Amino acid sequence: ITSLPLSKRDEAIKLLRNLRTVEKIRLLSGASVWTTKSIPRLGIPTVWFCDGPNGLRKQDDEWVTNISSGRVKATCFPTASCMACSWDVELLNQVGEAIGRECRNQDVPMVLLGPGINLIR
Repeated sequence: ITSLPLSKRDEAIKLLRNLRTVEKIRLLSGASVWTTKSIPRLGIPTVWFCDGPNGLRKQDDEWVTNISSGRVKATCFPTASCMACSWDVELLNQVGEAIGRECRNQDVPMVLLGPGINLIR
């Protein structure tokens, strides 16, 4: 929250203070495989989450019952470790912008999930 502009930071703090405990808990679970639950009382919409960072990976709700259906076509970029080997910061910026354009073109107001580390291995 501290990196947000002051007006957005104040808005976020106000929303957090006005969320009831049960509503905060609702935000920890999903409405579907890729979406959060909304909080209409405070005007908090459903948020889409999509796998990344190789590009947009969006599937419709039919995915829940048929994993091979409902995929949205998108560009699959090389892995981050591969692109990092290029040392080309401008190229990485262009990839990020392209992923952002694909998200906007698919009308996905979302969070693009970044790479993770498998700590169990």
